[in-house]
Amino acid sequence: MSSVKLEIAEFIVELHSQYSINLEQGFIPFAIDSSEKSADVLLDCHLFDQLHEPETKTEVFDSADNNCRFFKIYKTADSLYFEIFDQENNSQIQQIGILSADFRHWDVYCRADGDGGITPLRYPLAPIIMQYLALQHDAIMIHSSCVTDGVTGRLFSGFSGVGKSTMAGIWNKQGYTVVNDDRLLVRLQNGKIVAYNTPMYYADRPKKALLNEIFLISHAPQNRKQQISGSAAVSKVMAFCIQNNFEPVFIEHNIDVISKICSSVKVFTLGFVPDNDIVDFIINN
Repeated sequence: MSSVKLEIAEFIVELHSQYSINLEQGFIPFAIDSSEKSADVLLDCHLFDQLHEPETKTEVFDSADNNCRFFKIYKTADSLYFEIFDQENNSQIQQIGILSADFRHWDVYCRADGDGGITPLRYPLAPIIMQYLALQHDAIMIHSSCVTDGVTGRLFSGFSGVGKSTMAGIWNKQGYTVVNDDRLLVRLQNGKIVAYNTPMYYADRPKKALLNEIFLISHAPQNRKQQISGSAAVSKVMAFCIQNNFEPVFIEHNIDVISKICSSVKVFTLGFVPDNDIVDFIINN
């Protein structure tokens, strides 16, 4: 029996299998030897030939665009059933994930690696697992970059291509720590808002920042920002959250958590020119 524990955003993710569990390099810094905390989510990992298909399942969500299929979600009698597609060969199912009704237990089915082990957390399954874990807590997953000087944490969110990674790089050159430049988990903890990095395709140590400001960014001919609040802030932040809103309870959870975040953290729309002046502009305004 093989067992692995990960600590991601102060959640404990525990994996078990009769096969050797392989981790991609992005997960290795999050592996821990032990924890006094019990697992927040437990994964039992198997080979495909151990899968017993449910008698009935109903498709409820399809994550795909014009170029790629990511995953499909089905409802069964007592669980959610995920088909995860191989991102290099979209005609092939990479994993099957079956999530219990309480969102605390996954059965993951995948192919054997060349060494006889398995790699159950291949993208995009791992972010999905964290997303459904967030639904059980005061937390959200969001497409964003985040930087900190150890005191002030600033989150930059927006659609793909608007400059989240560019912004992180600019601040990093000014001596700020990049928490992550693409995908964050934001938690409400003891009255504070904390942003955490999550495992990526590259290795990076676990990091976090107390969150003070959120910027919804876009390219502009000159730097400009405007503070927003209330429902305008909530709806705009929610647009960049990672979510599968086929259940009203999921929508209600995200609205509730984002409302709490936006009542504690300043939210701005920010048009920016991608050069070093944006750092001084934000700090001095």
